[in-house]
Amino acid sequence: MTRIDFLERLKPLLFPKFYSIKDTQGNELIFLHDASQQVSLGCEKIDKTQTEAFYNHIHFWERIKSSEKEKIRVFGTEIAYNLLEKLTLRYKNKKFVVYLDVNSEGAIIRFHQIWKDEMPYYDCTLFPNITEFKNTN
Repeated sequence: MTRIDFLERLKPLLFPKFYSIKDTQGNELIFLHDASQQVSLGCEKIDKTQTEAFYNHIHFWERIKSSEKEKIRVFGTEIAYNLLEKLTLRYKNKKFVVYLDVNSEGAIIRFHQIWKDEMPYYDCTLFPNITEFKNTN
């Protein structure tokens, strides 16, 4: 991957833009704008958490050496806080969770809204390499 490719991969996380789509029940789902994809919801009832988490993830680092893991986790934490702050500012009445997953295969940032009638995407007690950040205060 070239340095330009790396910056392009980070761009939606560092300078996030969002859009929303309503499902058939009138729920507003929030998506990270990424030029490579545009979400289209069908007519049936959907799992809101799964849908948002599936589309709202970016692999921002690949093949992490053990000597790099902590630095990438610190960097990813800053990205996660930035993303959560931008979501909170844009959607003041919504609650979100942002996940940072750092392991030897790579690093991923993922987010979804906290829906009161659905389970979170991850149970982080089962995945020690995943850290969650929430705006639930």
